[in-house]
Amino acid sequence: MSIERPDATEHAGPPDQADGLDWFGHPLGPRDGGARPPVPCPLCNQPFTDQRQLTEHVAGAHDVRLVTARRSRFDRLPDWTRTLGYLPLWYVLPMTVGLMALAYVLVRSIDAWLAAGAAAMASLPLVLVLSHRIFNPPDR
Repeated sequence: MSIERPDATEHAGPPDQADGLDWFGHPLGPRDGGARPPVPCPLCNQPFTDQRQLTEHVAGAHDVRLVTARRSRFDRLPDWTRTLGYLPLWYVLPMTVGLMALAYVLVRSIDAWLAAGAAAMASLPLVLVLSHRIFNPPDR
């Protein structure tokens, strides 16, 4: 009784990514090391794969200057501020009431008006969540 060994080429691993294909034979995208698809010139539809060449072509042939888009003000905010809109209200409302009560109790011995102001400032998380939901509705 002899044991046959399988051919080493049958289980060689993934195909070489130099051909631009993944394990299943699908073309790789630009993020995975595949070739970038050509982008047509918006004015004459001539294909380009390099941004610099496209910019020079549009400036030279069409006398148009391409300007990069500016970043939104909200892109500069830390990540935790962008997640405020996803906090459920059943979590934010009790937390706000608890913070307001705690601030009032801690500061009441100093001054009643200062305690009321501290309690009002403790409602800031609720104000931030609600304003984020109003002015930045989720993309649907």
